[in-house]
Amino acid sequence: MFTPKKAAVWSVVALLGWATPSTWAQDPIVADHTVVAQYQKIPPAYLALVKKMWLNLPGESHSSAYRLGCNLLASQDSRFAVSSVDRTPPLGATDQNLRLNRATWGDLTRTSGWVVGYGEEDWFTSAEAIQRTKDHLTYCHTHGLPIAAFGFGWCWDMTSNSPGGEIDPEFKVRWAGASIGGPDGNLRWGLDAADSALTGNRVCLDTYLEATQHYSDYCRANGWPTKVFFTTGPVDGSGNTGENGYQRHLKHEAIRRYVRASGDRLLFDYADILCWSDAGQPGTQAWTDRGGTPRTYPFIHSDNMLDLDGAYAEDGDHIGQRGALRLAKAMWWMLARIAGWDGVSDTVRPPQIPVPPSDGATQLVNLSTRGIASTGENALIGGLVLAGPDSARKTLLIRGVGPTLGDYGLPRDQLLPKPRLTVRDQTQRVIASCRTQDLIVATGPGTTGLDPRIQTVSREVGAFALKDWGGRTTGDTALLLELGAGLYSVSLAPDDDTPPVGANATSGLVLLEIYDVSQTDGARLVNLSTRGRVETGDRQLIVGFVVAGHGHRRLLVRGLSPALRACGVSGCIDDTTVTVLDASGGALATNDDWGNAATTEQLTALSATLGAFALPANSRDAALLCRIPPGQYSARVQSGAPANAGICLAELYETP
Repeated sequence: MFTPKKAAVWSVVALLGWATPSTWAQDPIVADHTVVAQYQKIPPAYLALVKKMWLNLPGESHSSAYRLGCNLLASQDSRFAVSSVDRTPPLGATDQNLRLNRATWGDLTRTSGWVVGYGEEDWFTSAEAIQRTKDHLTYCHTHGLPIAAFGFGWCWDMTSNSPGGEIDPEFKVRWAGASIGGPDGNLRWGLDAADSALTGNRVCLDTYLEATQHYSDYCRANGWPTKVFFTTGPVDGSGNTGENGYQRHLKHEAIRRYVRASGDRLLFDYADILCWSDAGQPGTQAWTDRGGTPRTYPFIHSDNMLDLDGAYAEDGDHIGQRGALRLAKAMWWMLARIAGWDGVSDTVRPPQIPVPPSDGATQLVNLSTRGIASTGENALIGGLVLAGPDSARKTLLIRGVGPTLGDYGLPRDQLLPKPRLTVRDQTQRVIASCRTQDLIVATGPGTTGLDPRIQTVSREVGAFALKDWGGRTTGDTALLLELGAGLYSVSLAPDDDTPPVGANATSGLVLLEIYDVSQTDGARLVNLSTRGRVETGDRQLIVGFVVAGHGHRRLLVRGLSPALRACGVSGCIDDTTVTVLDASGGALATNDDWGNAATTEQLTALSATLGAFALPANSRDAALLCRIPPGQYSARVQSGAPANAGICLAELYETP
């Protein structure tokens, strides 16, 4: 059994003394009534990106509201130009207008040719339907017709076949719905598989959710840019009142819960948008459930059943022009978010250029951090993850170097003269500690010397010799430990038991080093997270690492500070930069604001996979991906403002 990497990395943050707030989880993109008025804030650069898109929204009559609404918006404001083509093949690439239609290449009954009129039988009720929809996606992406956004336009699919069957014991309602093409025929359906006992139908809302998620995963697996979004359905008409309307509301709520459970999902909340007026007033209906409890649930606001002139004329979408216009405004907002807009800033994210995955057989064999160690919360603290079988034991050489750094060009008056090295497990229990005098062995009257085991192993792993261990008032520290797979923290701080004398006795530069002495034991170093103080000049936070083996290793490197305020960390800086350098000091990759990187989407996905907490969209934290061959490297975390100093977190992750 292997130690789960995801759980391990989350715990490293806790080892560093910070609680990870749940608000750091990436939020999904949800277009509901709260964003309708935000369409006016879309920056021109993102309007231009949306005009390059093809929005493919197959559906039946209700789906025409999307097209009618976008046409209305374009007639009112030319910035929102659209070409809505319903019964012909989609237009080719353009940057002049959004392309919107419901045409698909085939459907459940036809394997080829452009068709319109997608129902539940084409989107989710059977394996054949799912395969045909995938065939449509494949055809478009292999014939020069890439789809930017793809979703299902519900019609009466949730409310056909009036409520019937057994009463749901939890919700005190009977279910309705259509399932043409389903394995049990056209029957009512509920929320999940357990409801099949009530409806006699194996199709349920989960069937829709799973199919839509499958299309999203299919596009991602093929490297296609298509963003598949979930939708809610109609809220108009007498068929959506009473028990029918309430059971439909329960289905909409289930869709919302599913989308909000993951940060990489999207929802166009058709129902919610229409249940609110432009004046911010909700529309509701009342019904007493079959257990006798009064229920109030959302229903289309009466304003959204009116045309722009205050009357109503049926034009095929079963709602008024005012409602269709609200849908269009929210749709432009969602498409701008898909294009990369954060909903706030005017900055356009650069084109995304993914970094290829690791190949060959490589591993991290040496991790080190140079930074400032001081007292209390300003200690230099590293979080370490060893991944591998529970039975694996790895020997590590861990060193805390202060005075010897003076032999390598660093100003001696800035070095911590006497660091204390402490190793803790994931419960914060101290498992090893070392002070300068712990390394001293008598070699004769009045003489001292370093424990020969440390020097021998240092030579074996290629570490420089510790020269300055000269007594009880100054000296480096080191530990040789055998550890199992798991999480550990290593701290360097001034030795308060026997404090040295000097102006920098309680604060100074140190080097924390971790060497893999037993590289073939089945366990491996996969992550180092270091908390320390960043200042100017030599007083930066620098992570050194060695990649051994053959091939290439892809690494995620992050330099964080602004985001740490959400943990209650004081003394953070406003802006960080991170740079990866080769052994000669040449910059291989650098980043200032992670949200404006060419790998932002990939960074977000990999961070979630590795268990690294998600960064706020607008934070000025730094993060990058690099793919490198075996060799020696370093990552430098600096303040974006030269005069700014404070606490930072440097993180290094192995990625697949």
